[in-house]
Amino acid sequence: MEKVRRVKKILKSIPVLEGAGVHLKRAFEEYQNKTFLKHQTP
Repeated sequence: MEKVRRVKKILKSIPVLEGAGVHLKRAFEEYQNKTFLKHQTP
């Protein structure tokens, strides 16, 4: 059975325009990536 995890933080995304005109909604920056990776299950 899978373990249910609690929501620690809800992030609000902001619209950004990347190279080649790609429209994205970014909720966190690359430097914050470690915060999310340490909570992933293998």
